[in-house]
Amino acid sequence: MATDPTDFGEVAPALHAKGWRPIPLDRATKKPAEGGWPRFNTEPWPEHELRLASIRRHRDACGLAIQPEVLAVDCDLLDPRAAQRVEALAAERFGATPLLRIGRSPKWLRIYRADGSIRSRKLHPLELFSGSGQVAAFGWHQGAGRPYAWPESSPLDLSADDASIPLVTRREVDAFLEAAGAELKGFHKERGRGSANAGTDVGAELGRMLRAGVPYHVAARLVLGGAEEGGRHECVRVVVSAGYNRGLDADQVERVVTRHAPAELLEHVGDYLERVLADFAPVGGDGWT
Repeated sequence: MATDPTDFGEVAPALHAKGWRPIPLDRATKKPAEGGWPRFNTEPWPEHELRLASIRRHRDACGLAIQPEVLAVDCDLLDPRAAQRVEALAAERFGATPLLRIGRSPKWLRIYRADGSIRSRKLHPLELFSGSGQVAAFGWHQGAGRPYAWPESSPLDLSADDASIPLVTRREVDAFLEAAGAELKGFHKERGRGSANAGTDVGAELGRMLRAGVPYHVAARLVLGGAEEGGRHECVRVVVSAGYNRGLDADQVERVVTRHAPAELLEHVGDYLERVLADFAPVGGDGWT
């Protein structure tokens, strides 16, 4: 297994030279360390800016802003059987990529080339990024107790357009998501779709507590502390959305969620905040303010 450096300042220049779009991430949360990073989804770093950022953010973790010519498939399943089934589907539909990243196993991230027609998609707990979004690439993974690992090759070894990375089309993505959806539906059914801590159920419970006068940070703690595996991501999104409904700003919401969310979700908190801001709508729709 390859052992790579973990600091932004160490890896960013080499990644840039190979056509990737490195961005600095907070070491603890893996949230982008500076604003404005989405511009690197559509354009590379100016050389002088990257040199300065590599000095200023030298000790940060490193992520990749995903350009349209790249497809990142992020599988966030903790159930080994389900993760393996989706992994087999990705290999069947897209081919075997040398770019596999492991954080906390059995979760995985695979990177492919894209034909430019693919848009980022989400099929919880599976996410595909192309032309938008970012993924963690190098740094210390707190949940795993070790750095992110690239068992075969990493973006430090291969250029973004290397021919050994399979090229994926939108049609192949559509077929993969259709097949993966059937697998994930069965997985959720096995785990118990009626869980009181999943989806709209937890939203209704949080809404009831808030209407009864329970302070937001207390209600958030109770909901996040009782989140069951398989529904934790939705719990975090519900709490984030409720915070915005009540007029809290991003920093206030982040402090509450970071303090009370399950440890394995902390690296995603920044992403949840960004996504809820991007497509914000009240979860539950029942006037939590």
